[in-house]
Amino acid sequence: MKLRTGRPLWLDFSGNEPPNERLGADISCDVLVIGSGVTGAMVALHLVEAGLDVVVVDKRAAASGSTPASTALIQYDIDVPLVELHNLIGRSKAERAYKATRKAIEDIKLLVLKHELDCAFSLRPGLYLASLKSDVELLKKESEARARLGIEASYLDNKALSKIFNISRPGAIYSKIEYELNPCLLTYQLLARALNLGARLFTKTEVQLEKEKSQSIKVSTRAGHKIKCGDIVIASGYETPEIFPALRKLCSLHSTYAIATQPVEPSSLWNERALIWEHAAPYLYARCTPDNRIIAGGEDEEFADPDSRDKLIPAKSNLILEKLRQLFPETELKIDYEWAGTFAETDDGLPIIGIPDTKTRCHFALGYGGNGITYSLLAAQIIRDRIQGVPNEVASLFSFERIKM
Repeated sequence: MKLRTGRPLWLDFSGNEPPNERLGADISCDVLVIGSGVTGAMVALHLVEAGLDVVVVDKRAAASGSTPASTALIQYDIDVPLVELHNLIGRSKAERAYKATRKAIEDIKLLVLKHELDCAFSLRPGLYLASLKSDVELLKKESEARARLGIEASYLDNKALSKIFNISRPGAIYSKIEYELNPCLLTYQLLARALNLGARLFTKTEVQLEKEKSQSIKVSTRAGHKIKCGDIVIASGYETPEIFPALRKLCSLHSTYAIATQPVEPSSLWNERALIWEHAAPYLYARCTPDNRIIAGGEDEEFADPDSRDKLIPAKSNLILEKLRQLFPETELKIDYEWAGTFAETDDGLPIIGIPDTKTRCHFALGYGGNGITYSLLAAQIIRDRIQGVPNEVASLFSFERIKM
């Protein structure tokens, strides 16, 4: 699948790439991770830290699939608001899911600090904006529901929003703690740390899964080399439903669009450089970069094919720019980067993490939803614990069991 088009700005600010070496012989390992994007890198580091012999393979170069298309707003928010998720999966599960994602963004911070990852990681507050007056009651109830869980969220009315952030909207949920980062730098450095701890990485190496003939799983490359492993982790992102057709009914594919502006005067950026997400359909989201650009995106469409997605880039980019100008009318904005990508989502907004049945040792790390990097961290923890036989209290929330196959 052609996962993205255009040039995301991260490709010009990505630092040193990991080594790109093809697999040239038969090998064995404890765990094979298929996919070297942010999810595969996160999983690999957690597994090798647990003392496992880990191999990562990718048919592309490292972090060259969907990862550069990410706008990397590191939020706990789930695509489905908490008060609506109550009705979908039950109050208890919904609250546990939000508490899990809130903890996950803190665990990302701890991971960055522990490994001294230089990935433009910064603390930012979040603003979940009401688009219409009719959104206000929902956002008030939502902020109250989050606050009851101990999440640092409060409601701002239109006067407070205008005074603090100079944003004209009916209201917003203000979340005190969220984060931003550079997804390519993060992925490269996660892989580098994993390699330093003994993991092996083979890029431009496409693999084919064979049927299990014993407790081990056999995998072959297009070049005919064999990889013998105890467990496999599928971290192949939005291409996974093409590889495993049974997954197609568990998620839906969409096209999304994003721009990055030319640098603007720091004084023209909004207060606290908060991460912005608007409650609208189609929605708008925005963040800043260290060099004072504004990244904005949204305008999602149902995915038809890459060519149809790509033809819409100019029009969608202009729509996003116009919405950004309406939000910040006093700031002069010009597009410097524009791109489009494919992403997937589930009905409940939660990722798919785990094994489809107990007879397999093939684990899926599918961070489908608006906060893929947050879900990547959860996948890494859940899969590590399962392979080690350690209970994980949130694994069932994101498992295949919650969905009818």
